[in-house]
Amino acid sequence: MQSREMGWQARSLALGPRISIALATFNGARFLADQLHSLESQSSPPDEVVVVDDSSSDESLEIVREFAARTKFAVHAVRTASNTGYRKAFETALAMASGDIVFLCDQDDVWHKQKIETVVAAFQARPEVALIIHDLRICTHDLRPSGRTKIQREREATGSAKMYVTGMATAVRRELLSIALPFPNIDLPHDDWLHLLAAALDLREVLVTPLADFRRHSDNVTKESVLNSPKRLSRLRFLLRLAGTDSSMSIRRRKVALEAVAETLRERGGEILDRRLATPEMVQIAIAGAIARAELVEQRLALRRLRRPARLPRIVALARKGGYHEFSNWRSALKDVLSP
Repeated sequence: MQSREMGWQARSLALGPRISIALATFNGARFLADQLHSLESQSSPPDEVVVVDDSSSDESLEIVREFAARTKFAVHAVRTASNTGYRKAFETALAMASGDIVFLCDQDDVWHKQKIETVVAAFQARPEVALIIHDLRICTHDLRPSGRTKIQREREATGSAKMYVTGMATAVRRELLSIALPFPNIDLPHDDWLHLLAAALDLREVLVTPLADFRRHSDNVTKESVLNSPKRLSRLRFLLRLAGTDSSMSIRRRKVALEAVAETLRERGGEILDRRLATPEMVQIAIAGAIARAELVEQRLALRRLRRPARLPRIVALARKGGYHEFSNWRSALKDVLSP
């Protein structure tokens, strides 16, 4: 662990780390000005904002250009030749960012004034961490707080925040991006990929402090779900709606993603060591762990193909081996019992 800390501390000079924000936009004019205003209102402003506009047909790019003309920090904006999707747009923005710490940013939320300052302080206090995610206030379209936070929802759903992933609440060190980019050619959102890699190497930290307002509205790119909903739900209704998740397709995607993690760690192991993200032993443990987790996920897929009477003992055996830790523990086991 000491070698990792020395590598990152050597880059933490008196002026502090260089901070970038990677923002992807697509037809986001409705709320984009609010988001940009919250960036320029930060108590600790960024050094640059990189914006990739994914061929918007509205005024998104014009709003960004007006923002760039008045703000005190650098704004680099590019427009894609055609719509590539938010995953590719974020990949491009992250690759363009030059900061030591890069914050991911959506187009429709609002950051709290102390967000950058708080997250950077957390990185400086934990030099062994390469990815930090913070909590969010879930809000309506007009930013009225729902009374719930994202981590509260996650804990209600899964019992912990270990599976909590939201891109706009995430910040990463340059060293992790050098391993994560380019993204693998799999069906997986950009933020899930970053978190899977960081978690595999034990480089991920969760801050329970809400540092942004997570706006939910009819035009959100991310799909509406019970975990994101600003609506107040009874405990029973919450669990009933949650029971519809964990499709076999989503489980299969998880297996493919874990296999991609293992492959990436094998292929880029030299870079990981060069950048002092982990020791050789840690890399090997991470690879073995990803493979083992993928095998447990495959066992879950296999038992779902059985008739229910034959399924139950397999579910119990899988639970004893920790096969549901990848998902929502006993809640996911119950979904396998009830699955058609």
